[in-house]
Amino acid sequence: MLKIFQKVLAVCFFLLSLCNLFPQEEITKKYFYNIFGGGREKIIYGKENDIKIEELNINIYLYNTHARINAEYIISNNGNDSAINFYYPKVDAKIKVLENENPKIREEIIKGDYINFSAAVDNKTINYNIVENFSDKEVILMPFKIGNEIHRINPKNRKKEDSVPDSYKFYYSWYNFSVDLAKKEHKKIIISYETPLYYNEITAKNLTRDLNGDMEDPALNYVKNYNNDVLFLRSERIFTYFLTLPQNLNPLEIEKVYINLNANVINYNDLKVLPLNFKKSKNNYIWKYKNFNPREINNIVISVFSAAGEKDSFVAYKTNIEKKKSDYKEYFELSKLKDELVLELNKKNQANALIKKIKFSPLSFDDKAEIKNTNLPSEVEISFSNDKSFNNSVKFTKIVGERKLPRILGKYSGVEIFTSKKGIEAKYIKIRILNTTKDEEKVLIGNISVSE
Repeated sequence: MLKIFQKVLAVCFFLLSLCNLFPQEEITKKYFYNIFGGGREKIIYGKENDIKIEELNINIYLYNTHARINAEYIISNNGNDSAINFYYPKVDAKIKVLENENPKIREEIIKGDYINFSAAVDNKTINYNIVENFSDKEVILMPFKIGNEIHRINPKNRKKEDSVPDSYKFYYSWYNFSVDLAKKEHKKIIISYETPLYYNEITAKNLTRDLNGDMEDPALNYVKNYNNDVLFLRSERIFTYFLTLPQNLNPLEIEKVYINLNANVINYNDLKVLPLNFKKSKNNYIWKYKNFNPREINNIVISVFSAAGEKDSFVAYKTNIEKKKSDYKEYFELSKLKDELVLELNKKNQANALIKKIKFSPLSFDDKAEIKNTNLPSEVEISFSNDKSFNNSVKFTKIVGERKLPRILGKYSGVEIFTSKKGIEAKYIKIRILNTTKDEEKVLIGNISVSE
């Protein structure tokens, strides 16, 4: 009996060792915010009316994490007195969701509501209704997925134990209100709102292979990092404005269209702007059309990618101070001369990094006025070490002129606080703020990039 027990115990230990040798591969993908940032209206009116959109002026104020939209319509009625039903689009998604604890797939609706949406007619704010619709007659297809996914793969037989089907299908829903239009009357309709930019993140544990595009959206670029042998990818951020509608919704031709995209302080190298037929003036991208009956190539798609144009190899890290969150922004809050921000670098196989560049951005600024009014680090102490104690650390001090800082941040997405052609080998980096542009004690740092 004892021998049987010993054999059973040995088998159990063997199976446990196999589990450690062949851990389950798990890939998690999370999606954030709206992929649809706005688009063409739908107008319903009686047959006896002759409704025209004489002008459409769209102003898009683009920031690193969100956009503000202001769309202004001049509409006329050359027929009898009547009312029109005006519909402004948003898109909702019907997705499949995999539940973690008890793996099963259920259906869930993700609503694409905007933030601070308002509608006005002749500068007077009016009430609106939201009309939700999941009809296959009003479907919009986009090359971006939405809805979190989990994939678990047994490495011994490469069998997928569970997964979530791709979710590309979006449905038009509408902000709706009515407008009275007398014969020969013109009215101005103004739509305004904010929308965060879409992006997704992928975390892969226990990988025994390259992803080879298995989980990445083919239409997106990604920044890749390792964190204690966990692969982490974050996509670029996307804003879209669709100037087309399905033909069955009978979109009206527009006599004059003016679209201005103001990229504010986003660097040109961090942007990919479509369509390409824009005229550029400083940080403004302008499209003009006459007698506009748009096609798909006219749809606006903007990619904001902070690593665009950079050939550096970025190093992941974890910190002793957690980031705070406010609205669309994430940042470290540090006290001048007091707080020490320690970065523990996470390279594959726990190797030290050969650091050649450190760059920081105080915040994702909305405009140049905000840069001037912000307390910015003007003198920074950087220490490099191979151990947590920093006993044998190498120190550098970087001074950036107070007058230069606003100009640098207005033109580029960050400030280099360390550069070295040969590089410094280290496992830990300590950053301390020695001086700032204002007398305030607190300093907000939005992001720090470490590259080899």
